Amino acid sequence: MQKDSMEVPIYENGMPYITFSFYDAAQDNASSLQAVQYDHEYNKRTQQSLFWYRIDQESGFIAILDVKPGGDMETTRIQLSNVMKSAAYDAKLDSVRYTYEPTEKFK
Repeated sequence: MQKDSMEVPIYENGMPYITFSFYDAAQDNASSLQAVQYDHEYNKRTQQSLFWYRIDQESGFIAILDVKPGGDMETTRIQLSNVMKSAAYDAKLDSVRYTYEPTEKFK
């Protein structure tokens, strides 16, 4: 493990940071945060991919991608949980779900 800029040794050396950008309702301004993927699962029945991202040693969030099967594997919807005080996904703490669907501007 190698300490990050906050001196918290949760990121393995060479593990990539992923930057998430979130636009406001008018799609003008973006806020962003960095996280590291720690877990992944795919549900064949619902055709959803679930990714657990850790922001630091004590918190993270889940991202759920709805994917239309086929050659291009088009993502039709993204759902994000609230930030949870947990080192792994805990459904009891997932009290809010934000849903993003592609718009013409971002296709």
